[in-house]
Amino acid sequence: MTRFSEIDWDKPLHIDEYRALVPLNGTVRGTQFAALASACAEIGNPFDASYNALKSYPGDAFLTVLVEAAQRLHQKVSLREGLRRLGYRAYPALKETLVGKIIFAAAGRDIGQTWKLATRGYQASSNTGGVELLESDSTHVIVRLTDIYSFIDAWHVGILEGVASIHGFKAHVTMHRLSPMSADFFVEMT
Repeated sequence: MTRFSEIDWDKPLHIDEYRALVPLNGTVRGTQFAALASACAEIGNPFDASYNALKSYPGDAFLTVLVEAAQRLHQKVSLREGLRRLGYRAYPALKETLVGKIIFAAAGRDIGQTWKLATRGYQASSNTGGVELLESDSTHVIVRLTDIYSFIDAWHVGILEGVASIHGFKAHVTMHRLSPMSADFFVEMT
């Protein structure tokens, strides 16, 4: 698809530009915080804070935790690539929660159903942003993310790749940016 472009994983990532996008009321569920903190603790580089999976935390705090976790867990790659790799952890972390089990139980191993339920997964994880499935077949999906401030061109690419991976597919993701906080993603699955 010609409107979609490859993502440059070595392109510098300016954290302050993303911080400026965080809405004042933006929150993220502690599930993601706890999963990232746990992963850092497993490698012997724990955070100074603990996170409650049932609590919601400010969106700007989530950006800080994402950056710290990417730097601790993926030191040998660019920050953008490290955030992408962290994204692989998001769907499994959500799927293991009670809410995630309820949301995704109907999908089972059917990736098509999982994509259809993605909106509910995003709603369970954050009070801002959304996802819309624009197109879907057995080889690809086109997903629109809107009002996403948490590294839409890195962390969320990894989330999309991670969903495909959990279902046994290798994903190639290209992106068409609509605004600083919105983009369409072409996810090709093989």
